[in-house]
Amino acid sequence: MDTTPQIATLFSPSKMNTMKLFTTALAALWLAALPATAADPATALLFSTPATKFEQSLPLGNGRMGAMIFGGVDEERIVLNESSLWSGSPDDNDRADAFQALPEIRRLLAEGKNPEAADLVMKNFTCQGAGSGHGNGANVPFGCYQTLGNLRLKFGDAPDAPSSRCASGHHALAADQEVEFATDGSVATKWCIIHEGKPVVWEMDAGKVAVRPTTYRLTSAEDVPGRDPRTWKLEGSVDGKAWMTLDEHQDEPVFAQRNETRSYAIAHPASSRFLRFTFLPNPGVTHFQVAEIAIDGVTSKPSTTMAKAKDYSRVLDLVTAAGEVAYEENGVHFGRTHFISAPDQVFVTRLTADRLGALSFKVALDRKERFQTVAVNDRELLMTGTLNDGRGGKGVSYAGRL
Repeated sequence: MDTTPQIATLFSPSKMNTMKLFTTALAALWLAALPATAADPATALLFSTPATKFEQSLPLGNGRMGAMIFGGVDEERIVLNESSLWSGSPDDNDRADAFQALPEIRRLLAEGKNPEAADLVMKNFTCQGAGSGHGNGANVPFGCYQTLGNLRLKFGDAPDAPSSRCASGHHALAADQEVEFATDGSVATKWCIIHEGKPVVWEMDAGKVAVRPTTYRLTSAEDVPGRDPRTWKLEGSVDGKAWMTLDEHQDEPVFAQRNETRSYAIAHPASSRFLRFTFLPNPGVTHFQVAEIAIDGVTSKPSTTMAKAKDYSRVLDLVTAAGEVAYEENGVHFGRTHFISAPDQVFVTRLTADRLGALSFKVALDRKERFQTVAVNDRELLMTGTLNDGRGGKGVSYAGRL
């Protein structure tokens, strides 16, 4: 949606009292009203490049709402959080008779038999049933905390980048091991999940224009060779519904080295908008992981356009609790200020440029799964969805309004 230089209308949570509401306000200004005050280095975190990993982004929050600022030049990605966004449902995982094993555990510890004591603890002092799903509780009743989604601001004429997702619904144990790290151009990161014995599906939308790749590359992660991809199928689709097999491999040998890249020729190239890999789990291994998935002509390392940007700075001011991004591009000074208000329970972004007509962008709200974003009118976006209750039904419903 193209924006106009106005402040977005704020909405009260009472208007959607059946859902958790996350409200953002976007102030887009053609001219900077006042120069930004330089942060004191003694009370600020200073960076000279955009973030490429979740843990490098600038954290903002008010105790209920949170935002992580990446500060890209072509595209600003802001990860949104709300404290009550949990999947799952009420579930009794208690082992009422666990205490009966405690005297025996104490006896074993007193005799120095720690492994035997630990084994008894695991048998008695853990959740009964599915529990936390071995740390992957998003789709079992235990549930897990989930990010609300992403607020994306795409500036100027920056092209739309291909988007990837885990179509099999697997979730990473850590935010820096999610599916997007399989295409971030860095072998130092990885996509790592617990596969639960189910095929792992990576899917990419290459954009409105169909592609016809002829080769692809897989890069092993930095540890645990047993988790490497060994059996997979690559498929393509024009509409995301009817799929055709492009390439298959079975029982490939484990990668000889860590961060090793292997190239593969696609046996049956075909024009496709959507591409997906289906990786089968390796026997006897609980995890699947890969450092990089690269399809030639489709995936590429995200560009921050730092070659065009001058005097870039990204600052977290610990006094004002604001995140600031500033840079010069083509003779224009651009600035962004982000903060979260506790009294107003709203996340606010203010954009500035010192040349009339220089500021233009598109805005989007998205998340990995279970969402729908609609343009309520030409100045409002509404993202809604319902999380998994872990029993095949509906869990917590949420809404994010821009």
